[in-house]
Amino acid sequence: MTDRLDELDALSGEEWELERQHGAVPRVSPAEAVGRNARRIRLGAGRTLDEVAAAARALGARWTTARVVEFERGARALTVANLLMVQAALSHATEQPVTLPELVGGRYYVDVTPGFSLGGESVREAFNGAPSDVVLEGAAFVLQGKRERDRVLATVRSELGDDVTPREANHAQHGAPPDLAEQRAASSLGVDAMTLRVLAERMWGKSMPSERNARSDGTSPQARGRATRELLAELRAELERVRRGDG
Repeated sequence: MTDRLDELDALSGEEWELERQHGAVPRVSPAEAVGRNARRIRLGAGRTLDEVAAAARALGARWTTARVVEFERGARALTVANLLMVQAALSHATEQPVTLPELVGGRYYVDVTPGFSLGGESVREAFNGAPSDVVLEGAAFVLQGKRERDRVLATVRSELGDDVTPREANHAQHGAPPDLAEQRAASSLGVDAMTLRVLAERMWGKSMPSERNARSDGTSPQARGRATRELLAELRAELERVRRGDG
């Protein structure tokens, strides 16, 4: 997941917009979003984990270096107190103002509940005081019925095995609907489009269209066609391996 997020951060604005529209954008918890941004701000200022922990202690918190590590990994519970403390500690350690919006936004979806995710930019807008109707425009999906989520999970598990997690199945459902290439590939393989997305994410850490564009550099239709055929062959081989039960 971290490699995928780093890859998205490195994209230009135009590349990111294309990826956002056609690719599978990662989902993170609120704690993971804040922890990732805290680490980015700390490293950008050339500060160490020890310095952030010391800054927090100077402000009255009993933070150790190990606790800062856990926080940056998104392994600590995110409370209002923790969020305000990391903002203050980073501001103190880096000797520059750190705002709450800086700590929450990013190129991912943030899971608010299992059925409701917001784009990172929408989360940032919420912390900047945007009204709820503006924020909700960035929702990946709003409270999908549990029946539909369960249906997709059951379908994907029937085609890939019971080790498919609810998070994998939910991740496949949000973002843009399957494009023509995904629909054709799924039909050729005899699987559901959501199964195709889970398989692609497992193999390449991204959607099939994103991997196709990466291999063909988005050049001619002929190059994209060759890349698509190559990906389809890899998907077919992996699907056959899964069905055989190979490790």
